[in-house]
Amino acid sequence: MFKKLKDKLQPGSPLHPPRSPNPRNAGDGSDRWETLLNATQTTLSIAKDSVAGLPFPGLEAAIGGLLKVLTIYQGMKANEEAIKSFNAAVVRLNDNVAAPLKEAINSQPDFMDDDLQKRLELLANDLTDLTQRADTMLSREKRKKFFSSQDDLGIIQELNRDLDRIVIAFTGRGSIGAEMEARAAKRLAQTLVIDKLPRAQARHDSASRVGANPCFQGTRNSILQEISAWIDDPNAPPIFWLSGMAGIGKSTIAHTIAEQEDKKHRLGASFFFSRDEADRRNPHLVYPTIAFQLAGFDTSLRGPIAQAVERDADIGLAIMQKQFEHLIAGPLAKLKVSAETILFVLDALDECRPASGALEILSRWALELPKISAQVGIPLKVLITSRPELHIHDQFNSSSFRLISQSFVLHDIEKSVVRADIELFLTKRLADLATRHRVGQSWPSVAEVNALVSRSDNLFIFASTTVNFIGGVKSGRSLQHRLDRLLKPDPNDTTSAFAQLDALYYQVLEDAESDLEETIPDAGRTFRLVLETIVLLLDPFTSTSLAALLSLRNDDVLTAVQDLHSILVIPPDPDSSEPIRFFHPSFSDFVTGPGRLSGRFCIASAEGHARLAKLCLETMHSLLKKIRVPLEVLGYLIRRLRISKGA
Repeated sequence: MFKKLKDKLQPGSPLHPPRSPNPRNAGDGSDRWETLLNATQTTLSIAKDSVAGLPFPGLEAAIGGLLKVLTIYQGMKANEEAIKSFNAAVVRLNDNVAAPLKEAINSQPDFMDDDLQKRLELLANDLTDLTQRADTMLSREKRKKFFSSQDDLGIIQELNRDLDRIVIAFTGRGSIGAEMEARAAKRLAQTLVIDKLPRAQARHDSASRVGANPCFQGTRNSILQEISAWIDDPNAPPIFWLSGMAGIGKSTIAHTIAEQEDKKHRLGASFFFSRDEADRRNPHLVYPTIAFQLAGFDTSLRGPIAQAVERDADIGLAIMQKQFEHLIAGPLAKLKVSAETILFVLDALDECRPASGALEILSRWALELPKISAQVGIPLKVLITSRPELHIHDQFNSSSFRLISQSFVLHDIEKSVVRADIELFLTKRLADLATRHRVGQSWPSVAEVNALVSRSDNLFIFASTTVNFIGGVKSGRSLQHRLDRLLKPDPNDTTSAFAQLDALYYQVLEDAESDLEETIPDAGRTFRLVLETIVLLLDPFTSTSLAALLSLRNDDVLTAVQDLHSILVIPPDPDSSEPIRFFHPSFSDFVTGPGRLSGRFCIASAEGHARLAKLCLETMHSLLKKIRVPLEVLGYLIRRLRISKGA
């Protein structure tokens, strides 16, 4: 409609005729009238465009309807005051409603609430009534007589006053700009409160999981489709348990699903456990971490979570049951979002320490999730992955859990399917290495790829570590050498389920140690010292901290691990605040577990921890001498140590 009106307003059109020599339409008065008319038309266009696409379709149509009122003025060039009044009202509508509303929605997508929705609906209704009255006036016969009538002119002036009244009535209940500032301040205050919650860096895309990737494209299709179907099915049970042995790819699948559902805005929260990091194995940080993510997931949850923290500043330190009630169950019961489903992902639950924490999490979600789902009318689901540890296995095999859970054993997938996935992964990733190092396209051969696939024993961690190991070379000439090293006959016992993975890890360590000769003093001892420390530390250290603890230079620490990128995540910056960590926990199992084929790289945990304790005490002693701790403080610390030892 607006385009048609705009066309009609072009010079030469019936509603906008060329200038006439008639003195009534000539001179400055006519110019002013046309300027006002064009300005009003432009402002209406801007106002209409501002609300276009916003979640108020009725408002866009109502503002567009004001163009009908503008049509009335086409035959009223003599009445400049009428168009001035209408123009002023339209400017106020744009400046106080349309423009700030667009800014508010763009800067705060969650700006809309029920009160503002009702106010905007009322505004749209009032504007629609106004345009309907204008329609009635336009439909009258003998328009020329109408436009010259003083009575009808009074009606036009009444329309102007009504438009002013409508805008003033809306802004009188609170300006959008002021509301935007108030809500921004409220949101900031809530954020500051929620930020006090203790939490772990455990979400699927956190910095602590650097190096974690989704499934290689084209692999794991069957299990990914099954999990996706479970998420989409509103009648499916609320819990999905994906179990499998170490290194089979559970975390990669969980990461893929989390990433997929995050893009669909259906991921409420994720927590990826890790036994190698204190915060990510601590069950008492699970619910505060999930609550923190929920506050960002939907604005209707931010307020209740902030209120829970305000009521009890120590809720993040409370027992897990209380944490769940106040930080998870309570806020979720007030959820207002319209969603098909909301997913939670808990990966590697078996790495939660102590094991009782994992049982608490399982029982709590099993008990509460169906209740909350029924209350809010939205399916709430949780994907859990773990090794089939006895305490978790028994829980899922109980009669109560079988009713509300769906299980999938990853290592029960047909070997041919897994073999095909691993073959695809190795073929494409090794081809990428060949391209990067400008090696002939015939490398590696089909036979060599098939040999690697056979050695993988259906473990994706073997394939991933293989690619990282071969790709760690400095030149393309070394690619075949490393591949040959992996494919040489294995003299070790192959009865272990992890025999091939053990052989791969052993090869990585052996090559890394031999390449260190003459690069650092006492290379073999330094290599094993650094490796043992990384393995046994309860929390990962930066290279700088490792150097300080071991009385080594930072360069020596980094040199010792320079060829271990296939099994360790090593920050590229030598002064990085990020720690050196394992790529996968199966490596720690390899060097510390009984019955594994780690040979001379086997780490005796008891002796290693004793050595670490001694190093820690020596470091503390050195630091305490430098900072001159008062004697009474030292005495207090000693007494506390004695008390704890006696306990």
